[in-house]
Amino acid sequence: MVLHRHQSFPFRDGTAGDSTASVNTAGTRDYSGAAGARTARLARALPTLAGAAVAALLIALVEIVGFNLPYWTSIAASTDSASANNALGSGLERLPNGMVKVTDPTQAYFTVVADGSSDYYHAIGSSPRAMQDVADLDTDSGTETLVKTVYLRAVVDEAATAASGGQDSTGRDSADQSTTATASVCPYSAMSMYFKAPSSGTVRVWVEEPAGSIVPISNIRANVRVPFNFNWARVAVMAFVVLLVWLWRPGSRLWRMRLDTSSVRQRCWLAGILGVAGAVSLAVVVQQIATSFPLAFHLDGGYTYDFDQYGHVADALLHGHVWLDLPVPDQLAALANPYDVTAREALKAQGVTPIYWDYAFHDGHWYSYFGVLPALLLFLPFQAVTSLFGLGTDGAGMMLPASCAELLLMFGFLVFATLLVVRLLRRCCPRISLAATSMTCALFLFGSNAVYLWYRTNFYSIPFAASLFLCTMGLWFWLGAARPAPTRRRRNGTVHRYWSVPGSDAPALSLARVGAGALCIAATVGCRPTFALTAILAFPVFWPQIRAMWRLATGVRRRAVAAGSSANRHDPAGRTGESSTARTVAATIAKPLVAVLLPAVALLAVVCWYNIARFGSPFDFGNDYQITVTDMTVFSTPLKNMAGTLFYYLLLPLRFTSRFPFLEISPTPLPEWSFTEPSVGGLLLLAPAVVFALAAPFVRKRFARTGCWGLMVWSLALGVVLLLFDARVGGFGWRYMCDFGWLFMIAAVPVIGWLLGTDHAAVSPAGTLAGDDSRDRAGAVAARRRWLTWLCRALLLALTLFSLAIAVLSLFTIGRDDSMVNNNPGLYAGVASWFTLL
Repeated sequence: MVLHRHQSFPFRDGTAGDSTASVNTAGTRDYSGAAGARTARLARALPTLAGAAVAALLIALVEIVGFNLPYWTSIAASTDSASANNALGSGLERLPNGMVKVTDPTQAYFTVVADGSSDYYHAIGSSPRAMQDVADLDTDSGTETLVKTVYLRAVVDEAATAASGGQDSTGRDSADQSTTATASVCPYSAMSMYFKAPSSGTVRVWVEEPAGSIVPISNIRANVRVPFNFNWARVAVMAFVVLLVWLWRPGSRLWRMRLDTSSVRQRCWLAGILGVAGAVSLAVVVQQIATSFPLAFHLDGGYTYDFDQYGHVADALLHGHVWLDLPVPDQLAALANPYDVTAREALKAQGVTPIYWDYAFHDGHWYSYFGVLPALLLFLPFQAVTSLFGLGTDGAGMMLPASCAELLLMFGFLVFATLLVVRLLRRCCPRISLAATSMTCALFLFGSNAVYLWYRTNFYSIPFAASLFLCTMGLWFWLGAARPAPTRRRRNGTVHRYWSVPGSDAPALSLARVGAGALCIAATVGCRPTFALTAILAFPVFWPQIRAMWRLATGVRRRAVAAGSSANRHDPAGRTGESSTARTVAATIAKPLVAVLLPAVALLAVVCWYNIARFGSPFDFGNDYQITVTDMTVFSTPLKNMAGTLFYYLLLPLRFTSRFPFLEISPTPLPEWSFTEPSVGGLLLLAPAVVFALAAPFVRKRFARTGCWGLMVWSLALGVVLLLFDARVGGFGWRYMCDFGWLFMIAAVPVIGWLLGTDHAAVSPAGTLAGDDSRDRAGAVAARRRWLTWLCRALLLALTLFSLAIAVLSLFTIGRDDSMVNNNPGLYAGVASWFTLL
């Protein structure tokens, strides 16, 4: 290749450089242009590099100094111990394996002598292997007495301390020290075995556990040094938060980068981010399949709990019937009303078992009242494939763990929720930035209550996860059905013509996408039927085409009536022309109707047949036949509970505390009994960005031109309808927020996108006066608008970080369903130790 004297080419940053630079009078070449471009790129990168270095330094200081403050303050501890083993209260019995057993909770304590050289204690725990041996023994014997998280209360023994002189080794009076402290320790987390308590005197560390509990603690030491602990997980969390703040801060470069859905680079970045989430989900799924076991257990004198409902449905369908292959006690089948709680309590008292909790019982068979579609799409293929390899019981195939199916469905929801938000923002805010787009996607996930579903991955969450996945995918298809041109040339040279209404300016439609969206939304009937009401959003989405079809049909009818009423017209050819036009119009209108109705009716027919085969009615899903806390065949939520339930759904206040996880469950009492569960807070407190949905009715002028306003208002109205339905029929449940939260967020997304995506400073100030001071006034207006832009971005960033913090802390709250302190005590204790030692 020959470079000519003044041939130039662009650098990656878009500036032009000279391939040979310039030739001076001495005949030598000057590369100052290329060097200048490189210098400019380096200058632009320096602030980012400097900011990253400062952030890394601050994170290191917080980790080394802040979170390791217990190490620095206890470095001079004496580490003295009065004896090899603590003196035990009479309510504790030391076992041969080193653990202790609580025999009398009123005398269950360790006696520890603290000399005041350290504020920290160390509980000597048993090894995880020893704990597993005890747990296996408890399981085999039908009891569960091993305590994995031990609650302790340290109290200064005033009498013993006074007898010893009342001063510690440093000369401090024990009366000046705190006399009581509470803590929880878990042997699965080494750092959690250290706790803060009274630092001097004779201290009794009480074990706050019931009689019969086996406590995996051998001794408790005072006067200890807390080890230095550089925690990479903690560093990663801090780095992630700093990264979010850096990317979303009001002056970030991301605010100057426009969303471009045709950009290969932006598509690759999105695919990479979603790919990481997919890889993590797949890794968890594989791990859980490898370690899966039947999730079923029975309580003596109680119900049998089996969490593999979808697995049993798939197994039944593979064996050619619709009832579940679960044993039915003769006494239960003989009851005149098996849904009567009193009658079932009598059977349990007689030892009748199994009576399956939260299954549907009808005509002597067990059923699942949950939708069948997830079983058909995930559980049945998995069991069929694994049966080919002789896996599972008697080689009949393995049951897919419910948590695996739920994670796969939630990953699908993550993908299509992101794509839906991007497509919606692209339509209503064409010049939106990448920062605004990514922040809006995060707010959409928080408002959809998705974090709850990612955490609670049992079979109760599967209908919600599947329906959210299908609805977001269906709406994504629908919003992408409008075509910019009525035709498209295929690669083979042929021309494909999209459907359109003749003589109208309504955009052409891809009927394939219309049908795909209809199929997805109709499929929710087989998951959670209330989500099928999303189908009414077809009216605002396709309103231009619906209006054009109506005008076309009414116009043809008017012309036909006018032609028929003309007494002096008897031209057969004219009548034939009118008839031909009517047939053409009918065919035009029929095509989109067929595209929508054909897949929906076909899928609905399958679900109706399934219901008829089970309960004799096409629209009976079995909800009334639940074996639960009340007789669902006659129960209805009292009307006087409606106001309280609606308040809890939206405005249940957050309860902050001074101890980890700094957030408590709020009780949800009602005037009369109906289903309710404690929750962290209402939807507007968990995700404050939902409040922007209330602006939807008032922004018609701004969004009507983009075609988004109708979708916003209809989504808000549908969300309110489902909120009222859940409050009236279902009671109050944290997971039920998934029914309407995502609809509220669809109404809120354009408003959030406008607030984040509008550069108020770029808007030309209108109304400025001519004269000497007009320029100053224009500058003042621009300055105010720049401040408004900065304020909007900072406010939404604060709301995003607040929602993220509440979502994470809610995972650790004690008292919620599937609380982490019970299901994963090691993780809970490990994270809690980050804060409890400070």
